Amino acid sequence: MDADQLHGHTIPAGAKLILNLHGLQRHAAYWPEPQRFDPERFAPEQEANIPKFAYLPFGAGPRKCIGEPLAMMEAQMILAAIVQRYRLRLLPDRPVEPSAAFVLRAKAGVWMTLDKRETGKRVDR
Repeated sequence: MDADQLHGHTIPAGAKLILNLHGLQRHAAYWPEPQRFDPERFAPEQEANIPKFAYLPFGAGPRKCIGEPLAMMEAQMILAAIVQRYRLRLLPDRPVEPSAAFVLRAKAGVWMTLDKRETGKRVDR
């Protein structure tokens, strides 16, 4: 292995690099209003607007998580089952504080109330 250059910085041979995914996935160069929660930015019609490596929840390249398709399908099925039956609300006195480690988590969890929906009623979006 030899040393390499990355944007004018010398990277010694054998050095380990860590990508700041939290910073990348909230970088204003890639995301309008990057700190705002906006699930619609991932809608199929928006996919072409997302740069290739701006969002990496499962990694990329040869070490990309092979479980991504299963995890995404499970998440959609679980979320659909929950929101059909319950209305979820954040507890106002329990703010969500991020805690960055290997993965980004809620420091003290996400405290919510679940209100059972009446059967046969349309789900508001």
